Amino acid sequence: MEFKGFSEAELNSFSKDMIISLYLQLSASFQLLSEQSDRIMQQNEAQMKQIEKLQESVAILTNHRFGRKSEKTSEIFPGQLRFTADGSVILNEAEMIADALPEEEKSDEEPFVTSVKSPPQSNAGSGSESMTRMPAKIRPFFIFTLPS
Repeated sequence: MEFKGFSEAELNSFSKDMIISLYLQLSASFQLLSEQSDRIMQQNEAQMKQIEKLQESVAILTNHRFGRKSEKTSEIFPGQLRFTADGSVILNEAEMIADALPEEEKSDEEPFVTSVKSPPQSNAGSGSESMTRMPAKIRPFFIFTLPS
């Protein structure tokens, strides 16, 4: 049932006691709505704090699961390549081998490079001539259509 309110003429026809009664009911309803609004606002604030805590937890867990991993070991195995803090040792095996060679085996000369020649190109049309000398076996091919 929907309440549409009172017109000015209807309010003028009411007695003073009736108007006081309506005013008191309206005040009680307003007080009830105000208390409900305050409770909803408190619940909203609590839920916002809970959302923030959950977002922080998700961020921490995501970083823990997918974040950077660091291997911290005090033991270095012989022959294991590693980075250093200043970047002086970089995983470059060729330089490390060259540095390990004795001085008489090292050479300042440029390396000898040989060129590779491409195969000679054939004349256009020579492929068709060579195909004529190939034995051919002719097989019949039939296309069948299915009745609809």
